[in-house]
Amino acid sequence: MAINVPFTVGQVLTASQQNSLPFGVAGVQTLTTAFATTATHTTFQDNGMTLTITEVSGRRYLITARVNPYPSGGLQGIKMQIVRGSTALARSDFSPNVLDTGISFPTVITYVYTSVASGSATYKMQIGALTANTEVQDFASATYPRQFFIEDIGPS
Repeated sequence: MAINVPFTVGQVLTASQQNSLPFGVAGVQTLTTAFATTATHTTFQDNGMTLTITEVSGRRYLITARVNPYPSGGLQGIKMQIVRGSTALARSDFSPNVLDTGISFPTVITYVYTSVASGSATYKMQIGALTANTEVQDFASATYPRQFFIEDIGPS
């Protein structure tokens, strides 16, 4: 894989080369409060993690969510997804085989998205029960925060 900014020692960094570098963090959110679903629990619900950023067409964005699925209503599967506007980008399903009613299951969900238009875009995390219609949580505390961040990682 070739580097996106060819540069040799002694050269002057050009504007074109500078624009090929990652721009860094576009948005970040940290929450220390849990979110619990309400009926109907099997429907995806916004879990409170929302970021609105100003995108640039043709740039790649790394979307990262640190979540803590917890089957508070009884052992069952949990589904979580990253959405842009109303479009689902990435989904993760957590089997009851890896979950426990006594603890949460800290994990990270990531997705790389290439913007097709410049302008404002809103990203959200959503959660729902996989099959049983009982409460599930995205647990959080000072020790187990929920985090959501978006980074500009460079041009496509």
